[in-house]
Amino acid sequence: AIFALLAVLFFIYYKEKKAKIYFIISLTSIILSLLFHELGVIVPLLIILYDIISEEKLFSKINLKRYFVLLSPIFPYLFLRFIAGSHWFSGDYSYNLFHLPFNIVGNSIGYLGLVIFGPVSLPFYQILRNFSKEHVLFSVLAIIITIFIVSFVYRMIFRKMTGGEQRIVVFGFLFFIIALLPFLGLGNITSRYSYLSTAGFAILFAFFLKKIYSYLSNFNGRYIGLASTAAIVIVFVALQLFQLQKIHTDWRVAGEKSKRLIISLEGMYINEW
Repeated sequence: AIFALLAVLFFIYYKEKKAKIYFIISLTSIILSLLFHELGVIVPLLIILYDIISEEKLFSKINLKRYFVLLSPIFPYLFLRFIAGSHWFSGDYSYNLFHLPFNIVGNSIGYLGLVIFGPVSLPFYQILRNFSKEHVLFSVLAIIITIFIVSFVYRMIFRKMTGGEQRIVVFGFLFFIIALLPFLGLGNITSRYSYLSTAGFAILFAFFLKKIYSYLSNFNGRYIGLASTAAIVIVFVALQLFQLQKIHTDWRVAGEKSKRLIISLEGMYINEW
């Protein structure tokens, strides 16, 4: 995730300063991201997304040569995976074409809940998944209703935003989705896959806080805007920290149990050598 974000950041520097050294560092970051996790395959897509969104007119400047260079590290990477016999689409990483649309929608909701509320949202996600498995027709209806609600929100809110604000929202949302592309079709979710996509949510969250602050400041004064924004941040951060502390406690308890088990085995068989 670190090298993926560095790749995007240095590409932004490259576009702003027109210095090729930043493009080279961005390309190097893509290569390094592939050496740590297969999620690196989507990093060029994030850069291409920014390149398109940042233009005054969308798709006005599509540099296919530049995109090919950004995508070039993926081809030898996939070739090495093929030689090593390490393939996707098998075991836990397989996709079921029939379940694919349901998995994409369900996992998107699950990851969004995981990013916003943390692991406390996982039981709700599991209940939703189990219910959807048993009631497929209801799931189809729910997907249709969700699409209708999203389109309604787009008409009511999105169109009232300025061009720059729309670009921020689109970039943050698509960043979140693209960073999860390899995992949305799987049969389950896990928190480690959401690390990179959290950056997309952070962009949307910061934009949301800015809009809340501006709205409250205009109608209720600057101090009310600051206090309300600070309250939202404090509640959000506290929720995450409490759950993080619980996770650390659970892992510590599990470690102690494992340690006691190993020690007890040693004591049981110490006279059997």
